[in-house]
Amino acid sequence: MTEERWQHALDYDWMSEALLEKVLSTIREGRRHQEALNPNKYRYYHPFYDLPGDNNYIVVVVKFGFRLRDS
Repeated sequence: MTEERWQHALDYDWMSEALLEKVLSTIREGRRHQEALNPNKYRYYHPFYDLPGDNNYIVVVVKFGFRLRDS
């Protein structure tokens, strides 16, 4: 995850620096589900039992893409 994307995630009220390792762990170790209508988009799910409130899963959405380099 790039620093720019992490800073974007921190724009949400419920996101905090303390969750970074859990987010990265979700991407590395979580279950992955590919979206049927957008095959470049995946959702990663991972359970955690020490999250605030009644939350017990982190879900990370990843969209893959590419850019052509200038010749």
